[in-house]
Amino acid sequence: MDKNRRLFIKSGLLGMAGIMVAPEMVANVISHSTESINDKRKTNRKPFFFIQFSDPQFGFTAAMKDNKLFDTKAEETLMGRSVEIINRLAPPFVIGTGDFWHHKRYDPEMFLYKEYISKINKNIKVYHVPGNHDIQSLEKEDIDYYHQHLGPSNFCFHHENCAFIGLNSMYFWPERGSNEHERVQYDWLIEQLEAARKCRFKFIFAHIPFFINEYREKEDYFTIREPMRTKYMETFRRYGVNAVFCGHKHNQFVSKSEDIDVVTCGAVGLPLGGFHGMNLIKVFPDSYSFEYIALDKFPTRIF
Repeated sequence: MDKNRRLFIKSGLLGMAGIMVAPEMVANVISHSTESINDKRKTNRKPFFFIQFSDPQFGFTAAMKDNKLFDTKAEETLMGRSVEIINRLAPPFVIGTGDFWHHKRYDPEMFLYKEYISKINKNIKVYHVPGNHDIQSLEKEDIDYYHQHLGPSNFCFHHENCAFIGLNSMYFWPERGSNEHERVQYDWLIEQLEAARKCRFKFIFAHIPFFINEYREKEDYFTIREPMRTKYMETFRRYGVNAVFCGHKHNQFVSKSEDIDVVTCGAVGLPLGGFHGMNLIKVFPDSYSFEYIALDKFPTRIF
């Protein structure tokens, strides 16, 4: 087993005594503004919000105790709470950033996840990008399984003159080099970024963080490796991307590379540090903020 993976799992064991962890339950609010936007309509725009959730990973809690255990009770409880929050707050959309089930192509976990997601109100759109447990290799069977059950593994849409682009990071992790899947998706990404040049904000979503604390940090299990890290971060800079939202580490981290926020969301499922939660992202006429909030600390309303 990879050394970093062992450390990752070891850190999770520290928090397994109970479902909720007790440190500060709301991360510091991070807010950013874009003063250079030249748009006469911006003062007439109303703010909106959306929610990012990551790593519900049905079956992971039991597997951490014994990989032969197939039990999802913990994740069912946590995903149920998450769906209740989403339905109560009613954002226009939510975005899931991977690891929706734990075991490879395991129907019981996958169908349970889909059952809970189906309980989200139909007027709330749900977007997904896959994690390393959802697509565990570039084998056709793994990719097809995900597409069959959750649809496309990337997305792009615009809302209130903001661009939202989801990437399948499994196409360029943990591999260091390119492959046909990565090349096709990268060309598609450039097309979406070109079309979004005039958008006031551009947000990227992926499962694997491009880095955790700093751009030049040492590569490990948790991050995109070179040369892909530089390839994508330089592309994001060139097109004026504002923030990149990821998951994978089951803990919350916030970093920055020049003008790009790099946000690692904690887990709905088993936390490996931190606490169960979701990211609340608010978008204002000329600024945005993001806040990682524990599931039992979400407000009753936004705005």
